[in-house]
Amino acid sequence: MFAIDRNKNALVFLRVLIACLIAVHGWHRLLYSDPADLGGAITDFGFPAGLALGWLISLFEALGAPLFAFGYLVFPLGVFYSFVYVMAIVFYHAPHGWFSSGSGADGCEYAVLLVGALLSVTVQYVPAWLAMRKLLFWQRAE
Repeated sequence: MFAIDRNKNALVFLRVLIACLIAVHGWHRLLYSDPADLGGAITDFGFPAGLALGWLISLFEALGAPLFAFGYLVFPLGVFYSFVYVMAIVFYHAPHGWFSSGSGADGCEYAVLLVGALLSVTVQYVPAWLAMRKLLFWQRAE
């Protein structure tokens, strides 16, 4: 009989779901919008090389998400995506309020949920060379 590991299955499901959301975001920008628009917004927020960052983020969303879904480079991609979306929360979504629909628009509730889910998955893939006891404080629930 096959053993069912519900925790592992739930983690895989969450990782694939997150990857799908991220991929749609990146592919939509590449096909129907323009990474230069994101780059312009990044420049407007005061960051240098906005155009290059807009393209980098868009390509990493579109092309990195399948790797993330299949369990490759989960830790570095998860750290990258988390950083990008935290910056999006701080500079774009938070000033629009909490709600992303209904009582408002472009708020931060969806982005906060996405970052929380990303971090929940990412911490499960910390590389061995980084997995020192001091860094694994989240596993000390004894």
